[in-house]
Amino acid sequence: MYELWQVVENEPIFLLKKENKFDKIYEEFKSASAKMTCVIIRSEATLEFKIGRDDVFIYESPDNGKTIYKRKFGEDHKNRVLMEKL
Repeated sequence: MYELWQVVENEPIFLLKKENKFDKIYEEFKSASAKMTCVIIRSEATLEFKIGRDDVFIYESPDNGKTIYKRKFGEDHKNRVLMEKL
């Protein structure tokens, strides 16, 4: 499951949308990130298990969707990984 969240003061605060497919939530992300700071959060745990912080990732773009980074929820931006660059 992917969730699109609006970010306020470096924390995801407002849930904007949920999707099962990354390409759908990514299109929403590109549109929304032109207007506000937002991130995609994805759980890599299966639905049968309780999701912990180690299973949750933040997807963010500092340049309105041109570059996308992934990091574990709660980790510093220094620990992010480049996912895509357009």
